[in-house]
Amino acid sequence: MLDTCIWISRSDPTRGVPKELQAIRRLFELEAERRVALAKADTVDVERTEGVEEAEATRRILDTAGTIEVFGPLVFDHSRLDHAVLGSPQDDTGITRVLALVHPGTRREETSRKARHNVRDALHIWTAIRYHYQVFVTTDRAVLASAGRFRQQSDLAIEILSPTEAVSWVERAVAKEQLREERRRKLEL
Repeated sequence: MLDTCIWISRSDPTRGVPKELQAIRRLFELEAERRVALAKADTVDVERTEGVEEAEATRRILDTAGTIEVFGPLVFDHSRLDHAVLGSPQDDTGITRVLALVHPGTRREETSRKARHNVRDALHIWTAIRYHYQVFVTTDRAVLASAGRFRQQSDLAIEILSPTEAVSWVERAVAKEQLREERRRKLEL
C-alpha cells in the first residue's frame, strides 16, 4: 500500500525525495509487470484533494484512478463518505494504537494541520493492516522511523518501507517464487 507522499512524488518529482524517485518508478514498473499489486487507502485522495480547485482535485483523483483503492473505516473529517466503510471498535482501537506508534503524543481529536496529517498517516497504515497488506511504502521520515516499533507489535503485521526498500522486498519475493517454481517443475519430471 502506498502513502500519499508516493503519489505526490510521482506526479511532481520536484516535491519528492530525489533519491527515492527511481525506486518509485520501479514500483510502478513492477506493477505493470504484474509482480506486485499497488494499492492506496481511501484517505490518500482526501489528502490530495483537500483545499485545491475542483479541476485540480479531479486531475489528482484521475491520477490515482487506476490503482486499487481500499476503503478504510469512516472517520469524520478524514474520509470520503462514499469511499469508506463503517468502522468497528477494533478499528477505533487500531487507529489509536497506530497513531501512538507513528506519532506519539498526537491525539485524534486535535485539529491542527499537523495533527490532521498525523491522524491520516495512522488511517493509511491501519487500513493496510486491516486488509492484511504486507507492506506500507512511504518517504515520510517520521513514518519510516516508526518501522521498528511496528516490528515489535506481533499483532500489527506490516512492514513500513521506503520505496528503495520496497523494490528490494518485491525483488526478493519474486526470486523466491521463481526458485519455488523451478523446484516444482523438477519434481514433476
